[in-house]
Amino acid sequence: MDLKRARNVILNDKDYQFATQYLGNKKSTPEQIVNNIMLPIAYHESKIDPTKLQEVPNFDYSKHGQGLYQFERNSLRTALRRAFNTILKSKGMTLTNDPAKLKKAGVPSYMIKAYQDGNASKLSAGQQSAVLLFDYLEKPNTNIDEVTQGNQTINSFWYNSHWSGAAQSDDETKVARRASFSRHYDQYITMDKQDNRVRNIKQPPEKGNLGGILDAR
Repeated sequence: MDLKRARNVILNDKDYQFATQYLGNKKSTPEQIVNNIMLPIAYHESKIDPTKLQEVPNFDYSKHGQGLYQFERNSLRTALRRAFNTILKSKGMTLTNDPAKLKKAGVPSYMIKAYQDGNASKLSAGQQSAVLLFDYLEKPNTNIDEVTQGNQTINSFWYNSHWSGAAQSDDETKVARRASFSRHYDQYITMDKQDNRVRNIKQPPEKGNLGGILDAR
């Protein structure tokens, strides 16, 4: 999926729009979130392919990434629990995984099904983006405004708030993965400019780190 189509599909998707209703006091707009965070991460993780399955021997989707943002089964279910919690809290209800109670609270049916199935690649691009937004809104030490307002690089955000391998990887792997993200981000910027949609989404350097590339905070 090319950038223009992906941007339009996500921003005009009713499920993504539903999720943006829960932004609360965030300064980030739905478009800023897509342009500054979701599409750069989707380009790095899957080359913007909603059906992408991680290419590994003896593929087991319960342990490896699926979809635009390469959710693993456990990370998808964690994100969905955060979505449930956000929606339930807005109705004065406590967290539950009970399908009947979730449905009664207005949790979208695709989320309930995805929680049981655990495969993000079966969801539409808009649905995957909605789940990711809910995840970021409740994830500890994660603030999308820091990126959209220019206070955190997208590289740092991806490393700290998206990549599940940061905790268990060795230093060499961490550096290599962040360098890979930076290369892909540069490609994303080039593609965006070629499509005549130049946006000011280049992130400012972080203190003590030229370009904000390898500062693994």
